[in-house]
Amino acid sequence: MTREDPYKWYWKRLARATLVWFVIWLFIAVLIEIPNPYVFRGVRIGSLPPLHWYVPAFIVIVAGILAIFAYAAYMDKVDREFMRIAKEGER
Repeated sequence: MTREDPYKWYWKRLARATLVWFVIWLFIAVLIEIPNPYVFRGVRIGSLPPLHWYVPAFIVIVAGILAIFAYAAYMDKVDREFMRIAKEGER
């Protein structure tokens, strides 16, 4: 294995993971948000105004945060694999 092979492997994994998580984020931020105002139209808590815009926004924020943690966990796994491969290449 040449010295550049681990770097190319890492860059390929990084680019693919970032693209996949970007698509997931678009799905969370846009496609989940569209039907939700109709789903939560009649939701009221006490004398508060209708929550049909707030509940979907909260769902999107929570789902986005979970996606960020999933991305970080996956990239941590890739980083550890890269370090292992890079150390093997130095020998």
